[in-house]
Amino acid sequence: MSINGKDLSIDEFEEEFQNFLHVFNEQFDTPENQQAITQAAINSFAEDPNSELGLDAHIEHIYQTERTNNLVKAAIAYFLDIH
Repeated sequence: MSINGKDLSIDEFEEEFQNFLHVFNEQFDTPENQQAITQAAINSFAEDPNSELGLDAHIEHIYQTERTNNLVKAAIAYFLDIH
């Protein structure tokens, strides 16, 4: 398999991905980002306090959505070498 112009075995790809994921997690899970996600959830919950989702569920939903979107975007950019 060729990634970033390198021919990698499956094991090498797995190692490269784990390294990428470790760096991504450190950059995503910052106190500032957690605060921004929490504030976005509070704002969303305030707009619809009668929602079936409680505040904790709003926080989890926004966290998971943001993390997934950012992870996919960063992985594509990294492995296509456009970062």
